[in-house]
Amino acid sequence: MYVGGGCLNSSEELNRFVELTGVPVASTLMGLGSYLIGGEHSLSMLGMHGTVYANYAVDNSDLLLAFGVRFDDRVTGKLEAFASRAKIVHIDIDSAEIGKNKIPHVSICADMKVALEGLNRLLERKGIKGKLDFEAWRQELNVQKLKFPLGFKTFEDAISPQYAIQVLDEFVRNVFVLI
Repeated sequence: MYVGGGCLNSSEELNRFVELTGVPVASTLMGLGSYLIGGEHSLSMLGMHGTVYANYAVDNSDLLLAFGVRFDDRVTGKLEAFASRAKIVHIDIDSAEIGKNKIPHVSICADMKVALEGLNRLLERKGIKGKLDFEAWRQELNVQKLKFPLGFKTFEDAISPQYAIQVLDEFVRNVFVLI
């Protein structure tokens, strides 16, 4: 799943969708916060400033759920190569964004909160929770996470900005720090 800023007001519904399906979640910069970065199914951020494993997941997926996204060039890079193997389902409130940069196989113009509420009701009615098996896919992505972990260099005589933010995060949980 590829989530963007259009999911920020539907975080609760998005988290329920992920809980029901077990689908891994990659976020755009604008979508950060709609699904917890530390969540079990999080791939963190994708695109040019994202994680290797989030980009790997999108590149190797056979189905891409694009929720509340614009297919921005900082995420897609070369459009023809982005998710080239995947069937794409694009849901967005802005009809001008659907098919503008990447042609979806299925498109829905809707508010993400309303769309996710409907999808969740359908999934719950079908009793889908626990029935979808993404274990092999998640293991493949976990190999990528181990191979390309997030990290930063430390210095003996200086404090890096990343280290300062990490220490601050350890003291103050569930707060976003923008610098």
